[in-house]
Formats: sequence, structure tokens, C-alpha cells
Amino acid sequence: MRTRLVLIAVAIVVLVPLSVFGDPVTGDLDIAGSVVATLTSLDFCSSSSCASATSSTSGAFTVQSSSTGTWAGLNGTSGTILDISNSSTPPGATVSLSDFLTLSNGDTFTLTELDIGTGGTCPPTSGTTCTPTDPALVSSVDPLGKTGTIFENTATGSTAEFSIDALAVVTTPSGQTTDYTGTFSATFDGKTVAQVLGDLSSAGSIQTAFSATFTPVSTTTVVPEPGTASLIAAGLLLLGGAGLRRRFSHC
Repeated sequence: MRTRLVLIAVAIVVLVPLSVFGDPVTGDLDIAGSVVATLTSLDFCSSSSCASATSSTSGAFTVQSSSTGTWAGLNGTSGTILDISNSSTPPGATVSLSDFLTLSNGDTFTLTELDIGTGGTCPPTSGTTCTPTDPALVSSVDPLGKTGTIFENTATGSTAEFSIDALAVVTTPSGQTTDYTGTFSATFDGKTVAQVLGDLSSAGSIQTAFSATFTPVSTTTVVPEPGTASLIAAGLLLLGGAGLRRRFSHC
């Protein structure tokens, strides 16, 4: 009888979590959309026209067919993305911008850090990158006051990109989270970095299409749901009870 109880307890403790916790968060999430950009802010657009971008606090994106793993089933669907600025998310600072991304199935990404740009002085010389600076950003973590954007000249024009740290929070199973990095990029065909920065200086902002790839950087953390925790506890109690009975039987 004791052997049977022990086997039941082991089954509860070992097998139940495997079936209830579900699959881990895996794969890359690729998105695309449009944005009105300044040197210090990004106003994401709800459509390609960007007509109301600066009067709202969020925009829209589309999940691309190149998404994999957990996100492959969302290919072609739309989601929302919150606007960001250097004042609300200073480069290099730890933040917690919940629902930075919200997908159609309810999964979200929390923005935890906007990375400091690693480029040199703008405009860049041949074969180098540059990152604009802002005196308002000077701090102990960003002593040069660098923004998050990295510009680079290419054979056909120029590119701009920035990276973030984020936390993917999925709805099923509840409480499952995974650390991700996200890299946003935009391409400016036929324009050098100097010309793009000139447009930003003269007009104050530019509208452009963007793409972004979110890549997992850590293993999934799972919080057991109440039902699962109860079953595990029952298994542990059975194991403990079997051990006590065995101890007393030898007294």
C-alpha cells in the first residue's frame, strides 16, 4: 500500500506540471508599421497615412509572416504599440512600460529599457555609425547624453535603428514570462544620414515605415496556477505521509 501511495505522489509532483504549465514562449516576433519620428520621440501611426499620430498615444502594427514559434499563429494580425519619448523612457534607464505591445490574442510586451545608442559623432564618416546627442539626456548612465538611435550610411541611402529590452507576458498559461530584445529599424533610400538629419532639423519630424524583430534572450519563467499548486502540494503531502508511516512502523 505504501508503495502505491508513493507512486501516486510521484506522478502528481512530476507529471502534473509538465501537462499544466504548457509550452514555453519561443521564437521571434516580427512586426511592421509606420511612425512619425523626431530626434527625441516616436509617435506610432494607426495607419500608413499617420494622419493622427501626434494626437494619440499609441499606434498599430502588423505581425509579419516571418514570425516563428509562439508567434507564428499570429501572422497577419494587428496589434497596438505605445508611443515613446526620451523624457518617458530615457536611454539606459530601467523602466516598466506595461503593454508597450499588445497582440490580438491578449499577449503583451513590457518595455524595460531603451538601449543607449553606440554610434559616434553625427554625421558618420565612411564605414562608421553615429548617434545624435541631447543635453537633456546627460546622466550618470548616459554621460554623453546619447539618444537611442544609431544611423548608418549604406550603398543605397541610410538606415536608423534602436534596440530595447522587453518582457513578453502571455495569457496562456497565466503568468508565463520571457525576456526579449527588440530591434527597430527604418530605411531611407536615396538619402544619406546627413540629409535625414537635415530633414529632422528643418521639419522637426519625418514619417517613415519601420520594422522590428523581438528575439528571446532567456528561458521562460512560469508561475504555477492555483490548481497546479494544489496538486503539487497534495503530492508532497502524500510523500510526507508515506515517509512518516514508514518511520513510525519501525518504532
